[in-house]
Amino acid sequence: MEQVVIEHKRLEYIDALRGFTMILVVFHHVIGHLFYSESSINDLFITFRMPLFFFISGFMSYTTYSPDLIKKRIKNRLLGQLLPTIVTCFIFISLFSIPLKETLMDPQKSGYWFTIAMVEIFLIFILAILIINKLNLSKKFQCILFCCISAMAYFIKAILNNYSLFDNTVICLLSISKTLQFIPFFFMGIIAKMYSSQFLSLIKKEYFMSVCIIGFIFFVYSKSFSSSSMAGFLGIIIFFRLFEKYQSYLSSNTVLGFSLGYIGKRTLEIYLFHYFIISSLKSSSGTFQNYLTGTWIDDIIIYLPLTLLVISLCLLFDTIIKIAAPIHSLMFGFKAKKAIK
Repeated sequence: MEQVVIEHKRLEYIDALRGFTMILVVFHHVIGHLFYSESSINDLFITFRMPLFFFISGFMSYTTYSPDLIKKRIKNRLLGQLLPTIVTCFIFISLFSIPLKETLMDPQKSGYWFTIAMVEIFLIFILAILIINKLNLSKKFQCILFCCISAMAYFIKAILNNYSLFDNTVICLLSISKTLQFIPFFFMGIIAKMYSSQFLSLIKKEYFMSVCIIGFIFFVYSKSFSSSSMAGFLGIIIFFRLFEKYQSYLSSNTVLGFSLGYIGKRTLEIYLFHYFIISSLKSSSGTFQNYLTGTWIDDIIIYLPLTLLVISLCLLFDTIIKIAAPIHSLMFGFKAKKAIK
């Protein structure tokens, strides 16, 4: 396997970007799950927020993998991400009286599909790494392999959709539709990290970024499946460049950078807890309904403040349960020891 020197210095703007993306996720759920409303701004963010999450995970996952590191990363993913998700999901559906069978057969898993899909994608990536190590593939052929996996994901998704197989028990149980949907974005992050110098050089070209912005606007308004995917790819490039360019304002020494970075380092906790808080606030949502204007003003004066409130309560709740070490160890013990990339 071609050896690649990986810089291990933590990129603060990546943490800030992840924090920004987490805010968009909660923002979407506040609008859709709390108010059952719509927002043109949220519709724009939807095109790239989840693709960006998977891209960042891929970007942070790429390194030179030894057998010991492979075992360690798999253990971290299973015990530090998948186990907490399963435990929290069962607590959530029990507390809010959601039938177990309904959740198991729901690809969305009552909202908890993300880490399931992420772990599945990571295991596919590890399988690719084992092939790479076995065949001693050069960086160029590694890239080709990753592109082939991404193309196969689209191809398999099209076949399953064409034959109406997404209702299959196993496919629903494992949220395969979500896994296939986001594989390309994860491997885009892998390739971007593999060729980080070239990637950064490319996105710094003004003409290239101009084409990306024009293409993003075009695909957002095209509203087809392929257009949605292209909007996701272009949205990733645009916002990655935006945060990279202004990274001096996003360091931990600034209020904005520290706040976004703090959220970005605690995305799992926020992801697991925010459904509890939003579901608990549903009975109070009617208080705000009379103030909705149906315009972008709602995003600023109602949806965004509530989003930040939900995130703050998630972080507060996480701080509180740290006092109960056994509970916190069950949910975040492995993650607490070492942050999962």
